[in-house]
Amino acid sequence: MSRTISDIQTELQNEFMHNATLQRLYGFTADDSFTAKFNAVSIESLLLYIVASAIYTLEVVFDQHTAEVEAIVAEQKAHTARWYVNKAKAFLYGQPLVDGTDGYDTSSLTTDDAERKKIASAQIVTFAAVTEDSATLHLKVAKSGPAPLTDDELAAFTAYMAEVKDAGVRLNIVSQAGDYLKLRLEIIYDPMLLSADGLSTANGAAVVRNAIKAYIEGLPYNGELRINAMVDAIQAVSGVVMVHPVSAQYSETGSTWQSVGNRCTPASGYFDFSLADIEISYSPN
Repeated sequence: MSRTISDIQTELQNEFMHNATLQRLYGFTADDSFTAKFNAVSIESLLLYIVASAIYTLEVVFDQHTAEVEAIVAEQKAHTARWYVNKAKAFLYGQPLVDGTDGYDTSSLTTDDAERKKIASAQIVTFAAVTEDSATLHLKVAKSGPAPLTDDELAAFTAYMAEVKDAGVRLNIVSQAGDYLKLRLEIIYDPMLLSADGLSTANGAAVVRNAIKAYIEGLPYNGELRINAMVDAIQAVSGVVMVHPVSAQYSETGSTWQSVGNRCTPASGYFDFSLADIEISYSPN
């Protein structure tokens, strides 16, 4: 960013006063002030002002050139998956894009706390993930919760992404309710530490189910559910001796179910998970 003429002039004056040759010529010291030795209309002051103005003009030209080059690069560069994620999260519901650009003018929305809250409430996409398959980018998005966008929000977001995406890119946008998950587990437990229904004998907490809940809810958006990792989380519970995953199934709609196998990624990007969907049988060690 270019400096002001005043800032540049001050730096030149300081350099002038610290120059040993000029000190001998004019008879001042490095501790003297330029403005105390030379008035505003002196030849020295006017010359430094002219030089400062020229430097300022050059810096402004450099700034403009840099901005133009960055704009050209941004227009010609093929964007990455991370760019699409960041662009999705930058969406402002109810705000128009600046004509001919892929961004918003928020200068009028940042003057006070109320306006800043307006921006925050318009920035509805909290979660976003991109995968690529058959030359198509699949963009999954969700609001805080996670939760799907409403029909109106999705229509606005789809129009926004059509405007900002690279030309020729096929984009499939997904924003839907979380996938369902059903689990059946057999657990061998230490009866000194756990009860027959998996509660802690120390405080009565449902430590096994809580461990499962914490693992699933702790998955990153569009993260893989890995059966081995879930088993490790359960076996870390005090009193659990062994875990046998009998079955694990997931479904987009709750009607057609698929086996998780060793791992799976939810089609929606997250699971709509309930502890009631866990069936556990306990056997003492």
